[in-house]
Amino acid sequence: QNAFGSFIPSSNYPPCEYWFNAKRTVASSGGSWSSLEVNIEDVRTLQTKQVTLSFWAMSSMATQLTVAISQRFGNGGSASWATISGNITLTSGWTRYTYTATLPSTAGATLGTGHKLLIAFNFPLNATYDFSVTGIQLEEGPIATAFEVRPYDIELKLCQRYYSVNYISVRYPATASNQYGQVSWLFPVVMYASPSITTVAGSNNLLSSVGPAWWDATGGRYEMVSSGAGDVYSLAAQLLASAEL
Repeated sequence: QNAFGSFIPSSNYPPCEYWFNAKRTVASSGGSWSSLEVNIEDVRTLQTKQVTLSFWAMSSMATQLTVAISQRFGNGGSASWATISGNITLTSGWTRYTYTATLPSTAGATLGTGHKLLIAFNFPLNATYDFSVTGIQLEEGPIATAFEVRPYDIELKLCQRYYSVNYISVRYPATASNQYGQVSWLFPVVMYASPSITTVAGSNNLLSSVGPAWWDATGGRYEMVSSGAGDVYSLAAQLLASAEL
């Protein structure tokens, strides 16, 4: 069971607006485990550098958490290995935890598709847990500085590199079936890679087919074909574009 929440401003809380909660109320069996993972683009990020991972966490029950950072070289790349790992026992109040280590060099490694740096919060094996986290930050150096809160417009653009919601509307008069209409669109920012797209239909009329016909990391073309003469349209369709690591 996963959920998001928001803080009531108070000096007793972390300096973040939202938190993430993961909860298991029934213990699993057979070596089952789960984790929360945070992906950072490009496995070469901060290679050979001393880094500090910091985060705020709490639990309503005694929960031991394993935290690790891995260099993942992607599909077709070199093997990955953990460079930071450690166990913590969470308390019932918000506490800031920090880990410091030096990341290995990636020189000589083969970079595959989707290579990345990965932060993993591994939950207890075959056990119940209640884990809340916020303010995750990885930075160069031996000291955990104050959590950086970026302006909303900058944070939004950084997020849209991996996911965006795009609205498309096309309308034209057709004199017969099999007449085409199309419109091009641009994503809000250039995405990390050519995304997968899920279409949520809007209001359609007199269409035999409709949907994205071509796209890449910058945008694409939305195409529709009339099923007869009249007012042909596809209004307020949503294109959910995902290029998650």
